[in-house]
Amino acid sequence: GTLENAPGVDLETLRREGFDDKRIKALEERLKTAFDLTFAFTPQAIGEDYCRNVLGFEENQMNDTGYEVLRDLGFSDEEIHVANIYCCGAMTLEGAPHLKSEHLPVFDCANPCGRIGVRSLSVDAHLKMMAASQPFISGAISKTVNLPYRSSIDDCARAYTLAWKLGLKSIALYRDGSKFSQPLSGAL
Repeated sequence: GTLENAPGVDLETLRREGFDDKRIKALEERLKTAFDLTFAFTPQAIGEDYCRNVLGFEENQMNDTGYEVLRDLGFSDEEIHVANIYCCGAMTLEGAPHLKSEHLPVFDCANPCGRIGVRSLSVDAHLKMMAASQPFISGAISKTVNLPYRSSIDDCARAYTLAWKLGLKSIALYRDGSKFSQPLSGAL
């Protein structure tokens, strides 16, 4: 990715904020592999001495793991959001300009993808795919069926009932956000 000609946060604006050519070049290099701007804009990546002496950051700010350099430089959430999508991508096919909406379902995943994705496989789709495979497998299928955060106890009961009716030998349900830490999260 690059911030050259990006909306919201661009190279010229960063220069006006105090970034020199050396820092800009280093940022651009980091952005080639970043999936979010916040990982390139850290005091450690920019250089703590530079942040302290040129950009005027305080020690307590730089030691805060949640410190957001771009916000402190005065960029709004919207400016950061549009620059993030421009530079790092949306991480979803939803909204792709040449993809017809009727073709989107073939790309659906277990969870919504990326920053702006809202589509995902339904619980029924998970279970029906498992049921299509189950007759060809002697044991149970090891599959966790993902449920959205808003799922109720009745939704869980309905999923277990459908799994039983479809002849599945085993399922595991996981409701988003039900554990303090989880392997996959839709937000940073």
